[in-house]
Amino acid sequence: MAKKSKKNKNTANNVNIVLPESLSAEEMKNILVEAMLEVEQRKAELANTENENDLKEWRKSLGIKDYSADKKIRFRKIKQMCNTIYAFFKLSFLPKSQIKGDRATIGLLKFFLCAIFDMAKIILTLCSICLIAFIPLQYFIQSLTPLSISKNIFVFCFAFMLFMLSRFFRIASIEIDRIDDKNFLFGVFASITSIVSIIIAVVSIFYKGV
Repeated sequence: MAKKSKKNKNTANNVNIVLPESLSAEEMKNILVEAMLEVEQRKAELANTENENDLKEWRKSLGIKDYSADKKIRFRKIKQMCNTIYAFFKLSFLPKSQIKGDRATIGLLKFFLCAIFDMAKIILTLCSICLIAFIPLQYFIQSLTPLSISKNIFVFCFAFMLFMLSRFFRIASIEIDRIDDKNFLFGVFASITSIVSIIIAVVSIFYKGV
């Protein structure tokens, strides 16, 4: 009996799919690709709906209200400010049972990453401004020795490169603020910390050698 049941299971699992003879391999490949794309699209839609529902529950638990329908702008701003203060106070003492998801973790990751990118943006922008300002100021300040034309061109190109790099850090900060993928944020944070640790190790080795 056991052998018969095993045979029945095997025959039940093996499903013969009969394809029309006119169907070519290229058409079959296109059908499979379209089916996979449709499955991925449905997964993305389900993920978006789940995120929207989680956000609604989170806002509801904090008591955040929408005053966009209020026509009086002054009263609307006052209500929004009071509601924000109330939500922040409620967030500080939110019970453990009402804390769901990983919004706080993602928020902290976004905050630290945006702070790092914004700091790099500000430093690189200031350095580029100082280098560009140095080119005309060297001819007016007597304590500075004027550089040659080739060196001035090199300084200007280096300053322009720093400015463009600062713009990339600005774009990266905006992109990080819009990303909600926890795995991607952890990957970026781990990459930045590893790069910073390598730089610190190289600098410490250099100073020890000096």
